Amino acid sequence: MKIFKEEGFRISLLYFLITRIALIFISYFVIHEFAVHGLVKRSDYTFHDNDLLNIWGNFDTGWYLKISREWYPNLDKSLSFSAPVTYSFFPLYPGLVYSLNFITGLNHFIIGLIISNICLLLSGWLLYKLSEKIYNKEIAKWSVIFMYVFPGSFILSGVFTESLYLFLVLCCFYFIINKKWFAAGATSFFLTLSRPIGVFVLIPFAYEYFKNIGFDFKKISWSLISIIAIPAAIFILELNIVLCSGKEFSFSNFFGSGYKLSMKNPLANLYTWVSDPYFTQSFLGYYALITIIFWMLFYKHINISMHIVMLYSIFIPMCYTLMSSPRMMLAAFPLFIQISSVAVKYRVQNILLVLLTLFQGYLFICWCLGFGNVI
Repeated sequence: MKIFKEEGFRISLLYFLITRIALIFISYFVIHEFAVHGLVKRSDYTFHDNDLLNIWGNFDTGWYLKISREWYPNLDKSLSFSAPVTYSFFPLYPGLVYSLNFITGLNHFIIGLIISNICLLLSGWLLYKLSEKIYNKEIAKWSVIFMYVFPGSFILSGVFTESLYLFLVLCCFYFIINKKWFAAGATSFFLTLSRPIGVFVLIPFAYEYFKNIGFDFKKISWSLISIIAIPAAIFILELNIVLCSGKEFSFSNFFGSGYKLSMKNPLANLYTWVSDPYFTQSFLGYYALITIIFWMLFYKHINISMHIVMLYSIFIPMCYTLMSSPRMMLAAFPLFIQISSVAVKYRVQNILLVLLTLFQGYLFICWCLGFGNVI
């Protein structure tokens, strides 16, 4: 196949194998060494009998698997609390798990792992192609490497929607920069069905379209109709809620209302978490703060559209909570390109590679043990 001959895919495959094998060794060590001292992963989260596989599920994995088995209406009836929590988990990922289970008969958890890791591998390939198109091959290569070693990026191999979202948003942007508007529109439709923040791709999509025609509204063509895919996806989400629960549509349900979280000033939330005396809370606060500072300091290394992606990917979730910051930050793909561009400019690639790898190793150990600083 042609894809196997592409440099970007080979680089993605290489670092996929290196990092995933290393993570498997770490998880084996944690399970068999730490268990001797009574430090084991929480028994509340058991998705597979094999411990090395079970490591790749935690917390929200249970929601995606339940939805893939029961779908929303049946799941609502089995819950003893507010049903809107189920609608915070968008239907594309569990829908794919359900469909492949129906076709193959494989275990839902195993299917989730397959989907996530295929999407991760393809995300590295698309990140390379996108970075090479905008920058150069060296930045493209290091963008892929930093994606794989970025603290918290091991979650992209888990049974979560992050890798599916990352693949779709990179796919959408790749089509946008190549001016394939209808392909970008089709991709944005599925992107919107994957995660709540997917709808905001409408902003950079529209910006790049109008930038392409020099902001001359007389040059608008039928290709603009491709952008209607995003509101069409929102309609599908609304219809799903109405048919499954009979409830009226409320977009706020998609951003934490099921967990009784209200919208607040994101900077106020950031200050609250940073100043919290509890280590886990302050850790997540500082994680977000350092990411934001880096983004702001080196703002010249990415373009306006990428800044828009960074803005909504970081600050929209922060309006509700900084819980799961390491996981939420993975949606901000321009960060990988920004780190690469800075590293290449100042020739600190290897230093950053070591630091980020060590930090990811620490977070992965915490993850394996079920600690709350990575959820």
